[in-house]
Amino acid sequence: MQSLASSPISRSAPLLVGSLRARLDAPARRPALRSLKPENVPLAPLNNEELLTLAAAWRTTRAAYGDQGADAVADALESLSAARSAPPPNRIRAVVNRLSDLMQLS
Repeated sequence: MQSLASSPISRSAPLLVGSLRARLDAPARRPALRSLKPENVPLAPLNNEELLTLAAAWRTTRAAYGDQGADAVADALESLSAARSAPPPNRIRAVVNRLSDLMQLS
């Protein structure tokens, strides 16, 4: 009976993994490290005014096409803008202040 340690697959497995790792680590093989194409660059997040403008435009444009969900999407954008512009709750502010005091940041 032949043992698993002497099988050709188990002896060559580290070599296969090592060569695969070497191929994957080569800079020429990693497209993520190459310069990004303009269509792959992530967009910057919208600020509150842009969100409100988008909500109004969405509501008028999509409603003109008869979209039944236009108001729901516009309401969601407006609520997101309101949530971003609202000050943090007092509980969160208290925790941040306490952590700042403990870390002697203030």
